[in-house]
Amino acid sequence: MALVRADAAGYAHFHQSLAWGPDHRTLHLFCVISDGRPLRSHTIGYLKSPDSGKTWQRHDGSPVDLPATAETVTVVEHLLKGGLCCGSIGVDPTGTPHLAYGSKRQLPLEASIAPRATTASPGPG
Repeated sequence: MALVRADAAGYAHFHQSLAWGPDHRTLHLFCVISDGRPLRSHTIGYLKSPDSGKTWQRHDGSPVDLPATAETVTVVEHLLKGGLCCGSIGVDPTGTPHLAYGSKRQLPLEASIAPRATTASPGPG
């Protein structure tokens, strides 16, 4: 079963950006979804599973059919040109996920932390 899918001839990955919550049931996932074009757009998305991966939902608890896409995940940041790279994820004792990620929006390159997926909103395009 596919968890995340790119809509175009691109790719989707999550590498090390999957972590258990402190309840040992909730999974938190950050992923990068690309549209596959030259100078492609990238989306960093967030999903969580309250039942060890059986079902998945957005940060607000709304269900997501799998495979998830850039349109169905909670968008943390989206770039029309350039690139985004997911880094490491950590989940604090309250169950709040935190993500370190890189952005190739402009020079110099930037690194950011998404402090709370529950308050995530799209970044500048």
